[in-house]
Amino acid sequence: MEHEERNAWAAIIAGMITFIYFGSTIWTATASGGYGGVDGLSLWAWDVVWLIGGGIVVTIVVMIAFQILYAIVTNTPKPSFITDERDVTISRRGAQITLVVCSGGFILTVILLAMGWSAIAGLNCVLVGMAMGAFASDFYRIAVYRLGL
Repeated sequence: MEHEERNAWAAIIAGMITFIYFGSTIWTATASGGYGGVDGLSLWAWDVVWLIGGGIVVTIVVMIAFQILYAIVTNTPKPSFITDERDVTISRRGAQITLVVCSGGFILTVILLAMGWSAIAGLNCVLVGMAMGAFASDFYRIAVYRLGL
C-alpha cells in the first residue's frame, strides 16, 4: 500500500468518525428543531465550527495512528513516504471530483431554497455536499491505487 493510499484510507476513517460524532449533534438539533429560534443559524454555525475543529484533530490523530499501525502490522520498519508524478495526478483528479460533488451540493441547495426549504436545510445540504465531495475524492484515490486505473 502506497503512502497516498494509506492517507486516503485514514481520511475516510477520520471523516466517518468526525461525522458520526459531531454530525450527530447537528442532525439531532436539526431534527428536533433546535436551530429554529432567533439564534438558530448562529447555533448551527457554532456546531459546524466544532465539527471542523474536531475534524482537524481527529484527522491528525488518525493519520499518525494509521501510519504507525500500518508499519507494525506489515512489519515495515521504514515505510515509504515518497510521492511521485502519478500521485500528484491522482490527487489533482481527486480535487476535481471534490469540486464537482461540492458544486452539485451547492446547486441542489439553491434548488431546495427556491422550493421554499429552510435556511438550515440548505446549510445542511451544503455541509453534506462538502462531506460527500471529500469522501468521493478519497474513494476515487483508493480505487485508482487498488485497480491501477
